Amino acid sequence: MKNLEQIRAANALAYADSDAKKTNSDGGNVVKKLPALIMANGLLAAAAFAYQKQEDEIHRQRKAFTKRSGGSPSPQEEARFEDNGFYTCFDFLVRHLRDEQIALLPKTYTPEVANSAKLQQLDLLLGFLTSSEADSEILKLMTEESLAWLAYARRFIRKEPEGGDNNDTAN
Repeated sequence: MKNLEQIRAANALAYADSDAKKTNSDGGNVVKKLPALIMANGLLAAAAFAYQKQEDEIHRQRKAFTKRSGGSPSPQEEARFEDNGFYTCFDFLVRHLRDEQIALLPKTYTPEVANSAKLQQLDLLLGFLTSSEADSEILKLMTEESLAWLAYARRFIRKEPEGGDNNDTAN
């Protein structure tokens, strides 16, 4: 059986090794900003911030698509829109919280409303934490676990050189 450190490290490494976007619109590394955001404002507020950033990104890309093509994007086209780095980080964080060995976010829970396929993971987290199923103790545990996971994720993310290629010597 793995211990918590091994589980956190494995899940954070999956995020670091993924092709998922890890920067915000300013090019800053999201995993460096999220812990401070969570500590200052709480997990719910940080998730709400990421949710809004993702909605803004979807809206921006819809406008660009409409301007370019003259029509609205289909759900399949919208599914190919690029995610915001904050949302992507929360996407992997939610996967970690749902991990069967962590089990802070029940796999059986499904949100009542999902505004968009691009917002499902945050709908899941925000829906659960604001439901009658989650009390303040659950929120506290999820916040602590999120910060612990982010500490690993931050260590595993490699700095990208200006050319955009991932290179271990650029740390």
